[in-house]
Amino acid sequence: MNFPDVLLDFLRQALAQRPAPPPANISPAAWAAFIEAARWHRMGPLLHVRLAPVAAALPTTLTDALQAEYRQHALWGVALATAAGQVLSTLTAADIEPAVLKGMAMGEVLYHNLALRPTTDLDLLVPHADVSKVKAALLALGFEDQGLAAEEQPHLRGEVALHASLLAGELRFGVDVHWRLAQHPAVMFHLAAEDWLPRSVPARIAGVPVRVLCPADALLHAAIHLFWHHLGTWHLVWLSDVDLLLRNHGAAWDWSALAARAQALRTLLPLQASLRLAHTWFDTPLPDGALAALAALSPAPEEAAAFRDLDRQRHNSLGLARGRAQALRSRPARLAYWRGMLFPPATYMLPRYHIPWRGLLPLYYLGRIVKAVVWTSWQHDARFRVEQALPPPSDG
Repeated sequence: MNFPDVLLDFLRQALAQRPAPPPANISPAAWAAFIEAARWHRMGPLLHVRLAPVAAALPTTLTDALQAEYRQHALWGVALATAAGQVLSTLTAADIEPAVLKGMAMGEVLYHNLALRPTTDLDLLVPHADVSKVKAALLALGFEDQGLAAEEQPHLRGEVALHASLLAGELRFGVDVHWRLAQHPAVMFHLAAEDWLPRSVPARIAGVPVRVLCPADALLHAAIHLFWHHLGTWHLVWLSDVDLLLRNHGAAWDWSALAARAQALRTLLPLQASLRLAHTWFDTPLPDGALAALAALSPAPEEAAAFRDLDRQRHNSLGLARGRAQALRSRPARLAYWRGMLFPPATYMLPRYHIPWRGLLPLYYLGRIVKAVVWTSWQHDARFRVEQALPPPSDG
């Protein structure tokens, strides 16, 4: 860790909504490391609010930094809501009814303040049959097709699971169009939009009537996003989503039914781990019977194997890509995956890296290979890493 353990205790108290005065004798360097880690974990705005009751006792370097983070994300939230409202209104007019996912949905529905839930884009879940209509509507709005995100292209049975990423003008506002909630080959076929959209609920996002995942499915999606995509580079803001969903809705859920759904969706282990991590960092109260219901079921062998692979490889992104490739069932599919990872099409490379001239593409391809080699040994996300064992699987 880059700062003393007493600062971690101070952080956990704030995350648990029990802010305490700061510990004494903390060096400026330790506070600077704390601020940088809070920024990396996208927790600056929320800490600005959670630490408000003890703000007078905090060093001005911390209060100034957190206030600046809050203001920055508040301004971005206004711009994001304006752009998202235009997109959602256009899709509604075209008889397309997506479900809004992740940061935008959480910020509006769960936090009731986009500044408290930093996000950079708008994530939409649509049936696969509607993807082309969504892209056409966005292109008509003046969006640019960024190309296929090569990092999310596991090829399986001739099918490519990915999202189309689009940009709009100087705002650099992206719309990610999903037709599955995860692209990992071990679980992707259990997470199609058609299985989730009928359970979605009405909501109002950026002033537009749309749909969002029901709270129980939002919890499952938070666990899926945290583990099947980001194990090893998780941000505390994602655990904050889990914490608030549990605090607001957990006591009303049928945990036996939720556990059975998680098992069927190959998400039992991510859900268990998400609950324990939220309890570790946010002191999230776990509903009676929640962990017992989850522990009473066994994950499918495919889920257990995939989860073990993620756990072993979590310290570098290349290892995660290797795990995805190994889950593919044929050598041609694995070769196609690696080719897409290392040599994505120019339509992806040019906007992704802002390349001014196509003749520079070979240098950027070389850079991707070098980056992959460096990532093999880079142990990232050392900040706020849980260094002790997760809490045992009990209802405590």
